[in-house]
This record gives sequence, structure tokens and C-alpha cells, in this order.
Amino acid sequence: MGWLIAHKSLHTNSRLKGFGMNVDGMCFLCGQIKETQEHLFFECAFSRRVIQALMEISGLNLPDSDVLHWCIHNTDLTLQRRVKNAMVLSAMYQVWQQRNKSRIEQLVLRPSRIALLITDDMKRRIKERDKRKLTAHELEWLGRLKFM
Repeated sequence: MGWLIAHKSLHTNSRLKGFGMNVDGMCFLCGQIKETQEHLFFECAFSRRVIQALMEISGLNLPDSDVLHWCIHNTDLTLQRRVKNAMVLSAMYQVWQQRNKSRIEQLVLRPSRIALLITDDMKRRIKERDKRKLTAHELEWLGRLKFM
């Protein structure tokens, strides 16, 4: 999904409308603004609440602007950066899933619940890693994460 986002290829309402489909073009999550990819992931009040809840649960500071550029053009391959990247991409995936649920089922989870889904996914991913390959500093950092 990250590739689709990076190449602005998701079928948002404004894009579907451009294809000639009969949609109103408004965001399914906030209902206030035209649903573009930029709006959905970076401007939508719902998405911002998801990121805020995620920061509160994780204890991590995530970028609040140009987050996609931050993820894609990262050259820092430290564990901390990889965990933050994975959290941001997971948040985007969850927002897209909620957008689709809203469209089909008229049902959306609370941002705090979505943040818990993301941190549960991160716990699973971290536990699957071979911790013998991590440095003492990285293991200490993981132990300080609020959700671990």
C-alpha cells in the first residue's frame, strides 16, 4: 500500500469522480472536504486524531507534516526510525481500511481503537524479530516504549 500512496494511485473519491464514477467526492471520514489522498492521510481531522492517539499510546513523537516524504526518503536505518516508519505506514493502512469500512458499512472505529490496533501490530512485529541481532541500546529503547 505504501507504493500506491507514494505514487498517488489510491482510488480516493476525487480520483473516482475524475474517472467518471457517480460519487460526491467528499471524504468518508470527516464528510467536510473533497477526499484526496493528501486530505485523507495528512489533513483529515480523523487521521490527525489517529496519529495523536498513536503518539499518546506509544510515547513516540511522529512527524506531523510531510510524513510520507519522511518515511520514503529516510536514510537512517536505526531501529527507532524503522519502528516509526512502520507505525506511520500502519496508520495510513488503518485509515484507508476505516475509510473503506465507512464507505461500505457506514462504520468507523474510534481513533484510539485504531491506535491500539497499530501498537498491537507493532508488538507482534517486534516480538517476531530475532532480538539477538539487536544492540543493548536498541533493546533498552524497545523496553522504554509505552506499548511494550
